[in-house]
Amino acid sequence: MKSPRMRQIMGIMDSHIYAAALKSIAIERLIVASHGGQTNEDKVKAAVAPVKTALEAIDSLTVGHPY
Repeated sequence: MKSPRMRQIMGIMDSHIYAAALKSIAIERLIVASHGGQTNEDKVKAAVAPVKTALEAIDSLTVGHPY
């Protein structure tokens, strides 16, 4: 995989996956729940679609390009 492609993947990770996956999904499912709180399922569900779209974009960039 060439360097520009890796930068593109890193940009997708930083811009689209990190905030949704960490702040919405992981915090709600792991941190809130482990502290006895109630998971906000609406917040989790809203974060799943953008993360899925971003992962599909990364997949499309890596198809046919072995590590």
